[in-house]
Amino acid sequence: MRDPDFPDDLCALMQRCTPSLEAVGLLLALARSTDRAWTVAELAHALLPAVVGESTVREYMSGFASCGLVEKRPDGRFSYSRPPPATAALVAALEKAYNERPVSLVRLIYALRDKKIRSFADAFKLRKG
Repeated sequence: MRDPDFPDDLCALMQRCTPSLEAVGLLLALARSTDRAWTVAELAHALLPAVVGESTVREYMSGFASCGLVEKRPDGRFSYSRPPPATAALVAALEKAYNERPVSLVRLIYALRDKKIRSFADAFKLRKG
């Protein structure tokens, strides 16, 4: 049975763009403040009490940018990019899950990451021919 709070397109977005719960938290902080431009230090501070280094925040921002979710401004600050309506709806669904079903969200993040790791490992398996 599929979970209606985690449709396939949301799972695909999460697998591509949000490798951890902290990444989800950063994305949602950006999405809640569409008119704000954040420094890397401000984004790291936004995750407290979780401690995430600035280099990790930069990695997340790079991933978000490649997914079309954030923009890097000329001054080095980041802001939410206001993605197309379908993607914005997925981010809203992600926020709902983050607020209402955090345990399920964490389990899904780890399950999606495990799939990526398994796929990567499978690429190196020797095949009998």
